[in-house]
Amino acid sequence: MSEFKQTPITFYSLENCAPCERYAPIAAKAFKNSCFTLFKVLRSEQDVIEHLKIRYNMKTFPFMVIGERALHSGETALLLNSLNIPA
Repeated sequence: MSEFKQTPITFYSLENCAPCERYAPIAAKAFKNSCFTLFKVLRSEQDVIEHLKIRYNMKTFPFMVIGERALHSGETALLLNSLNIPA
């Protein structure tokens, strides 16, 4: 994971989202020595959700942004599952 130390990584999570709750702790463990941010979005924050949809072409939560590249929910799940880190 040393290649990610200087790269900003943001995990976007939506409240009451089962996949978000599953993958957020895995991402936090995987990137704990990196420039990692967990960004939790409330369902009532529609303006934030709309902004994320436009900026990252986001369709569903959770998703990650590594540097300038957005990994959508399927890609995020594949990456985190491949790391074999227990929740």
